[in-house]
Amino acid sequence: MRHLSILFSAVSVLTMTACNQANQAETKTESVAPATDGKLTSDQVQKLLSEALAELDKKNFGKSVEITIRITKSDSGNVDAYLIESQAKSMSGDLKAALDSLEQAFKNGLKDLDRITKEQRFDPIRSTPEFQELLRKHGFSTTAKVGDKEVSAGNVSIKESSDGQVIKAGDITLRIPKD
Repeated sequence: MRHLSILFSAVSVLTMTACNQANQAETKTESVAPATDGKLTSDQVQKLLSEALAELDKKNFGKSVEITIRITKSDSGNVDAYLIESQAKSMSGDLKAALDSLEQAFKNGLKDLDRITKEQRFDPIRSTPEFQELLRKHGFSTTAKVGDKEVSAGNVSIKESSDGQVIKAGDITLRIPKD
């Protein structure tokens, strides 16, 4: 009986610790208050972008999106916020919303295709016909350079990296590690 009581006490302590950590994480973004005109300062935006990326790394996709929406409400032209939002939506499986956020990044001046093609968080949408169409719409070729060790045609691509090869066809991805 005594062992059971100790076990329940340990579980209670762990639960309270987890709740406290979750509350601290929630209040973290609330500490950035906008100026009286509702606009965030550039320092506040940078802090929120860092927090959005940290949430993305922790796979807290919804929280990451919440933070980026807060940024774009204050600065509707923030390409970085739209890219992070698109990555979070892509990773959470909301492919249409990911493409919509990516479209906003393009509309607000995204010109560096490497920010999309080299970011693994875009893997879920990269091989879709809608993604290819979005690239074409904004003047980008959908075939990468062979010198970059990446070749694609339609929704099929082969990419070589230091880890091995990634072959994609539609929504199927095959990773072949190097020996």
